[in-house]
Amino acid sequence: MSKKLWILANRSDQALSQTKRDKISGSVAYAKKKNLPYEVIYIEDIVLDTTASKKNLPGKGDFLLSVVKSETRKEKTRYILHFFQSSGVKLVNSPDAIEIMADKWLTNSILAHAGIPVPHTRLITLSEVYSESDFSDFSFPVVVKTPEGSLGNGVYWIENYRELEDLLSFSYSVSSKESQLLVQQAIVASKGTDIRVIISHGTVIGAIKRTNPGHSFKANLKQGGSATLYPTDEKLIKLSKKIASVLGVNFAGIDFLVDDQKNYYLTEVNAFPGFKGFESVHTSVSLVQELVDRYL
Repeated sequence: MSKKLWILANRSDQALSQTKRDKISGSVAYAKKKNLPYEVIYIEDIVLDTTASKKNLPGKGDFLLSVVKSETRKEKTRYILHFFQSSGVKLVNSPDAIEIMADKWLTNSILAHAGIPVPHTRLITLSEVYSESDFSDFSFPVVVKTPEGSLGNGVYWIENYRELEDLLSFSYSVSSKESQLLVQQAIVASKGTDIRVIISHGTVIGAIKRTNPGHSFKANLKQGGSATLYPTDEKLIKLSKKIASVLGVNFAGIDFLVDDQKNYYLTEVNAFPGFKGFESVHTSVSLVQELVDRYL
């Protein structure tokens, strides 16, 4: 019996961005082309039960492609992925690796300790009291981020301590008092641009340069950025492979900033990178095909 492709998604239009819809439609189109059995399942409909029949759920040997945002229904998604993994369902990345990639602080701290260049980053808690001297080892501008989030959301460019103080005060007034933020040294030379590398099972598929033609410092395509070909060099390939190895990642989008000395700095690792922007530049590449053919 042929194994099946399952696509895990979220029904919410708000949670299911155009990027995710494109990934679903692309996966379905490729399954049809290959005459593979497939089904789209939604996390809202899944009931996890140790004794329940698994007739309508992925089974051993099937392949699950998740397009759920890491911060959407986080706990249930984690339980679902662990449940399927223990059932013998093939996943692109392990639930443990996905959890690390979804947390910018964990990603940056683990990789920094492994010798990967990352911008100077500090984790702060909103309930604590800070003064300007607490940030004397940073040079403004800095970037402030929420530990979780994607598509450029929850990221702020801060020019001076007064702006940082205002942001912390505002965040304290609207968030849980124990909420945390990352303060990160800005790589000024890379403002409005970044490099996205796609790596799959130890092989660098390629890279794109994302540039925001407007005034935003965010290069994400979702934030108005555009993509062009970025030629990979030995240093970039070596860094990308080491990052994937350290985090135990099979497939990911790895984002780098580049300073004026052409040094690369890791900023984020995305377990569910968008396909469309990368494939619009690397027109001979199908990331769905890369994954589906590998697992089915």
